[in-house]
Amino acid sequence: MRPDFQNRAFGYCAAAAFTMAGVGLVITTPALAGTPFLPFFALVALTARAWGFGPTVLSIVISSLAVDYFVFEPTNELSYSKTNFIQIFGFIFVSLLIAGIARERTKAEERMRASLDELREASHAQRSALERLRRAQEIGKVASWELELGTGRVSWSENAGNVFEGSKLVESLEEFIDRIDAGDRGTVMEALTRIAKEPLDMEFRVLDDTGMPRWYHTRSLPQESPDGGPTKLIAGATADVTESHESAKALMNVEKLAAAGRMSATIAHEINNPLEAVMNLVFLAKSDAGISAESRQMLQQAEVELGRTAHIARQNLGFYRDRAVPAQVDLRALLIELAAIYATHARRKNIRVNVDGDNLMMTVRLGDVRQAVSNVLLNALDATPDGGEVHITLRPIADGALITIRDSGLGVPQELRERIFEPFFTTKKDYGTGLGLWVTRELLRSCGGDVRLTNSESGAEFELTLHEAHLRRSDVEPRASF
Repeated sequence: MRPDFQNRAFGYCAAAAFTMAGVGLVITTPALAGTPFLPFFALVALTARAWGFGPTVLSIVISSLAVDYFVFEPTNELSYSKTNFIQIFGFIFVSLLIAGIARERTKAEERMRASLDELREASHAQRSALERLRRAQEIGKVASWELELGTGRVSWSENAGNVFEGSKLVESLEEFIDRIDAGDRGTVMEALTRIAKEPLDMEFRVLDDTGMPRWYHTRSLPQESPDGGPTKLIAGATADVTESHESAKALMNVEKLAAAGRMSATIAHEINNPLEAVMNLVFLAKSDAGISAESRQMLQQAEVELGRTAHIARQNLGFYRDRAVPAQVDLRALLIELAAIYATHARRKNIRVNVDGDNLMMTVRLGDVRQAVSNVLLNALDATPDGGEVHITLRPIADGALITIRDSGLGVPQELRERIFEPFFTTKKDYGTGLGLWVTRELLRSCGGDVRLTNSESGAEFELTLHEAHLRRSDVEPRASF
């Protein structure tokens, strides 16, 4: 963020200039009289990201003095009233919080760029390894072939069976085209129109005898006709590169997960303590009998939003801290608690959430179970249309418990059911990360459980399996609704 702003004097001057421009905007815009600090929050964030902490402090001081002098009554002089002091004090703390978040975001972006550089290096190393593999395959692990353009007949080398393991070798071009995956068939057909004119180098998927796709890398070279006529013979070589594709995909997912985890944990840790401090200050300011009813209402709204932000930060930190601490948990009480937490989310769409089942006491890692159920429940609420229902059912099984979460949405399309548990795959194009179900499966499998999609004809239904040796039923009312 600081390519051309290394000169500290320039940073302080620029911060002062931007701040004075904001002062002029507030003074000349009557609509901003009720919220004079609003433009300065944006200036604080911009200054922190562009020029660092020192110019940001200067911007905050100038902003506070200017608003007190030009906006607060009496104007054109510094006011020392308690109400104005509380507003300025709140502005300073919120501005420092914004500046801290902006600086952490800058650091996170730098770390992300470093992670991307590492990924590029790893990708380069992977490509180099692939090239070495190709050279090794040329010694004896690459199938060579010849295609007669007139008859469409394909002849393979003797070792082709080792390369196409699990598949019967095709003897004609037409049969080979039928075995190509539908997603790549158009590309291959287009390439075949040029196969007699130029060398080809391409990768595509071929279905084996079980119907599973495998990646193959093919190179071809048209052979000159001895009589100088049109090309009649194409020579080529094909190698199985499925493992290389899977390794590259796995490497990319690991790097993405590592970068996302580092950034999330860092932000959550850094903002947690300042948030607690600001919440305490808001509480003290709200308790002051001298403030107006309107100011108290705004402070109450600020307290609610700060509390929500602090809860999110604690969730991020708690995700890592709770996992290794098994404890006796009343699963039904936990389900009711989670339904209550997301009740506001449900009410926005007029969704009814039902929790059914007996209480079951189990020794589990509370953080894992809470996170897993939250992920699936949020997906269900997002998928359910306005006025729909979400059903959560808890019942004992032979060696644990089974939690079923069913929504009344459109369900999961057949072609996507095998991919919904892949990392970074999402159907929520605008706001989804593609990590929820993947994280849920990893959490449950780490303690012997699992999650699976059991029904998707009229809404999606997910089963979460938990395992624990000691299980007992308690006499508690078996049903709750929100």
